[in-house]
Amino acid sequence: MARKTRLIKIDVQNEKSKSIISSTKFSIEENRLILQGDNFAVIDHGKKVNLVAYYEDGITFMEGIVTLSVEKQINIDLLDAGEKTDRRLYIKVKSSDNAIVLRAHALYDDSRTYNVKSKVRLRDISLGGICFYSNKVFLVNQKVVLNLNSIREDLVVTAQVLRKEKERTPINYKYRYGCKFLPLNNEQQRLICEYVFRLELENYHNELAKDMKIYDE
Repeated sequence: MARKTRLIKIDVQNEKSKSIISSTKFSIEENRLILQGDNFAVIDHGKKVNLVAYYEDGITFMEGIVTLSVEKQINIDLLDAGEKTDRRLYIKVKSSDNAIVLRAHALYDDSRTYNVKSKVRLRDISLGGICFYSNKVFLVNQKVVLNLNSIREDLVVTAQVLRKEKERTPINYKYRYGCKFLPLNNEQQRLICEYVFRLELENYHNELAKDMKIYDE
């Protein structure tokens, strides 16, 4: 039997996949979710909302209908409770934003780091990891400290290199690195999750616009 993991936090999102309510005080009775807190955004009765539930070892996506919304409480009837998803399997989206590798750990001595301070370009990102282009040389299993300043200026995370490939396309970068994020705190998860949702929505609208242009022609 799988070990039951603790539910830590639940976020309610708006149409742009931005968290507008976040609560660590909640209860679930059958299909009724009750979140409590202070200064909640008030949402119209009957409005359909998306939710993200954060567990100790993964996340769940849910949908629901708002049945009560006041500043200190929101009640939501769940439509889709979803399935808990390991972060490594989380949806991946393409990105061309920049980031900065601030420093790297010595491969066989985690206590030693050296400054890098090199701009890199993202290829894709998920809640479980990141792929980026760089002209710097890093080694498989090496840990790097990244400033994801395109998401938020002070968002600094640590990732471990899983794959290194020589880049053959003409993009002014020599290498492509696939990395997994080392444990993220709740705030880091929230920021990256919102960023991924926003990019997914933007990419969908861009593809839709292309399809409509082709159809019009």
